[in-house]
Amino acid sequence: MAPTRRVTTRSRFSTLPELLAAARTQPVRFGSSGVGSAEHFLGVVIGKEAGVANLDHVPYRGTPPALQDLLAGQVEAINARITTLVAQLKDGSLRALVVSTERRVPAFPDVPTAGELGFARATMTQWIGLSAPRRLPAADAARITAAIPGILARPEIAARLEELASPPRAPLLVGEAFQGFVAAFRDHWVGVARAEGTVAG
Repeated sequence: MAPTRRVTTRSRFSTLPELLAAARTQPVRFGSSGVGSAEHFLGVVIGKEAGVANLDHVPYRGTPPALQDLLAGQVEAINARITTLVAQLKDGSLRALVVSTERRVPAFPDVPTAGELGFARATMTQWIGLSAPRRLPAADAARITAAIPGILARPEIAARLEELASPPRAPLLVGEAFQGFVAAFRDHWVGVARAEGTVAG
C-alpha cells in the first residue's frame, strides 16, 4: 500500500518552483516530523537538486505540531504523509505543491510528481509491508500471502484507503520481489542519510 508524501503550504507559493525560486534569495522554512525522517530527506534532496541554499529544515516531534505551525504561518511548508493531511487538502486549508510518488495521485490529479518537476531522486512512496519470522512454515506464509488481495478488496477496506488517498499499489509485491524492493529502498535512503551526515558509515 502506498500513502504518499507532499510538500504542502498555505502560504503565498502556488507551486514548488515558486517556493524554490524564493529560497534562492531568502530563507524558506519547511517542517518535517523530525531529523532523519523520510520527510526531512525529501526536502534535503529537493533543495540540493535545485541548488537552493536557503531551504531551511525545521524538525518537529511528529507531523501534528508541524502542521499547527504551518497553519499559524511559522513555517512556509511541510513535508508530510498524505494520510495525515487529506482533510485539509480537500477543504482548501492547505495547498499541495508536489507528490513524491512515481505517478500522480488519483485523488489529487492536478498535483505534479517530483519527477515531473525534475527531481526524480526525490521519488519516494511510503509503503506498508507484512513480514513474518523466518521460522514461519512456508505453507502458512503462502496462505497468508494469498489472503491479502482479498482483504484489501473488501469494500470497507477499499473505501477507507480511498478516503486516505492511499489505494494499494498494483501489482502487490510478494516473496523475493518484495524483499528486493525493501533492500533497494534501504540502500538508496541510507546512502542519502550518510551523504547528509545523519548516520555514520
